[in-house]
Formats: sequence, C-alpha cells, structure tokens
Amino acid sequence: MKKILALIALTSLLGIGCATKTELSMGHVQDSDDEIEIVQRDFSKYDFGRPGFVTKVVDNRLWVFKEGDKEYDKFMKDGELAKHVTLPAAGPLKVTLKAPDRETIDEYLKAYGDLEEAKLDFSKIKIDKPGFVTRLVDGRVWVFKVGDKHLEQFEKDSELAKHVTLPGAGPEGVTLKAPDKATIDEYLAAK
Repeated sequence: MKKILALIALTSLLGIGCATKTELSMGHVQDSDDEIEIVQRDFSKYDFGRPGFVTKVVDNRLWVFKEGDKEYDKFMKDGELAKHVTLPAAGPLKVTLKAPDRETIDEYLKAYGDLEEAKLDFSKIKIDKPGFVTRLVDGRVWVFKVGDKHLEQFEKDSELAKHVTLPGAGPEGVTLKAPDKATIDEYLAAK
C-alpha cells in the first residue's frame, strides 16, 4: 500500500512539474509583443486556366471542371454543388481546390505542371496611379513619374541601363522597376 501511495505522490509531483512548465511556456507566448500578420493572397487575380478545363475562383477557392461538364452549368446556375470534393491548399500557389469529383482534380493537377507558378492576370490588378506612368514588361511593372526624362529613353530601348528593381514590392507581389528608389517609394505611397 505504501508503494502505491508513493507512486501516486511521485506521479502527482511529476504532473505538477509538467503543468508548471506548460503554464510558463504558454505565459511566455501570451506576453509576446510580436504581432503576426497573416496576409492571404487574392487568387481571383490569377489565371489558373489549362486546356481542357474551366476554372472559377469563388470565395478565394478554385473550382475546377472539365470542359463540357454538365456540373459546371449547374454550378453557374445554382452556386456551390451539394456534392463535391475539396482539397485544401492542394492547387497552384497552395489555393484550395474544389471540383465535382477527385478525378477532375487529379487530371487538372497533372495538366497544370509546376504548382509554384501561376500567371497573374494583369487586367485584374490596378497598377496605374495618378502622377505616374506604368509599363508592364515581362511580368514586371516599370514606374515613372509623369514627365520623367527617363521615360523617353525607356520607350526607345525598353530598358534603362541604370535602374532600381524591387522584387515582390508591387500590387499582388509583382516586381517593380524604376529609374530610382524614390520613384518606387512615391508610387507605393500614392493612392
């Protein structure tokens, strides 16, 4: 009996020790002044189309249908299908995929190829701002102040020998290029 009581006492002490350690760890996390900002990518700005498939982004999730699928007509008429398959973060750029069946998703992923790449649909991205002239070249946005002397040289050569490049700094993570950093800073600050 004494052995059982000793075992219970030892177990209780270990349990208290573990609880204390857990409480301390949790307290440290709660006292943290660090802010975590979660930025969700707007998938409606991307072109996920592939030959043989029809795609549509709804509520930031990618619906995929085979061309000619009657379920697509039903989807367009009634909205979300009652019976469908959802694969969270399985698509290009980790977009959640939805389809009438798993086979459609598997065939789409096979046709898609590199899931880390997706083309931005620049017609859906606002890159023009008052006071600036922008040019889209090879998926990068060149920025010039209105009346900038460098713009004439750029229009002639499609490049500037001396320029600043900020990868991912623009709308939807597009790369920005400009004659100088001040131009990019002013462009980013403009509404």
